[in-house]
This record gives sequence, structure tokens and C-alpha cells, in this order.
Amino acid sequence: MGNLEKRVAQIEGARAHTDLKALSDQELDAHIKTLDWGVPSGQEVQYWGSPRLLAAVIEKVLRHGSSLPIVVDDPDRKARNVNS
Repeated sequence: MGNLEKRVAQIEGARAHTDLKALSDQELDAHIKTLDWGVPSGQEVQYWGSPRLLAAVIEKVLRHGSSLPIVVDDPDRKARNVNS
């Protein structure tokens, strides 16, 4: 059993250091499905999940910007948004 435990530890260690930017969209989706929320430590007022899960979800969101148009009433703000 020691060999199995060693292999599981290696797999979990590799998963902890995954290069999210190098993953394709499909690989990132599969990686997100393997992560769990983790256990809250009891000190959080509102628990948001494990840092690895949040990092993977944020990477996924940042890859695909919103397709919804931004409606801006302020012309100065609209000019700043267009130039950025």
C-alpha cells in the first residue's frame, strides 16, 4: 500500500502546482471539476472556497470576456473605456 499512497501524493502534488495558463479550455474545465470547495476553517465570515478552485475559475472567466455590450451614459467614461 505504501506505493499507492506515494503515487496518490505525487498526483495531488502535481495538481496543486498546475500551470493554468498552459491548459486548453477543455483541460481547464476538467481540472476545475476535480477541485472541491475545501473545508472552511471556521474563521471566515463568508466562505468562498479553496484558493486553487478560485484561481482556476478566475482564469476561466478571464479567458472569455463578456459578450454583453456595456451601456455607458457618461461620455467621458465611455471615452476612457474605449481607449483602455
